[in-house]
This record gives sequence, structure tokens and C-alpha cells, in this order.
Amino acid sequence: MFEGSEVRIESVDGLVLCRRSEPRLAFRDFRHKVWWDALDLLYFAGYAMWTYICVPFVLFDPAYELRQDGTWDEGGETWRKLHVRFPSANTLRWPGWSAQRLAHATPRG
Repeated sequence: MFEGSEVRIESVDGLVLCRRSEPRLAFRDFRHKVWWDALDLLYFAGYAMWTYICVPFVLFDPAYELRQDGTWDEGGETWRKLHVRFPSANTLRWPGWSAQRLAHATPRG
């Protein structure tokens, strides 16, 4: 369960089995370079999936500048490159992302 700045695992009855406040900050310590616990995996998987699902739709916002940036060949496939310039407010939404990104897509999309 994600709620505010907390991630937690609950039983079917709603009993909180374990929780972590500010889960992103937990990734700064040494332990995360060696092993992850269930809350780490839950946070990372949820954060990644949310990003993967939302980014294509977010890019329709006119605040994002998009342009084709040629092609890239790898493994016998030609990928199209898309250059994206994020609005400055975007760093609040996705901390750690730079203002510019390069995305790649196969001919199938």
C-alpha cells in the first residue's frame, strides 16, 4: 500500500504487518547495495510501474518538448529516438530525472 510518504504491507483484514516512512530515503544506506527487504521491493516495483505506465500519457502535456532525434541500430533492429525536454517543475514529480531524456522505440512502437 502506498499512501502519502509511506509504504506498508497489510493483511487481508487491514492489519499493518510492516511499514516504512519516506521509503525513498531508505535507499541511501549501505544495506541497499547488498540486499532488499519486502518493503524495498514493494516501493521500487510500485514506483517503477507507476512511472512506466504514466510517462507515455504525461508526455502529451504541452509543457514537454518532444522531437525525433534520428535512429539507433542494435541487434539487427532500427530504433527511433525521441528527445524529451521536461518542464522544470517535473523534477518535483520524478526526483533524480534530468531535464532532458532520450527515449528509444522499436519500429513496432
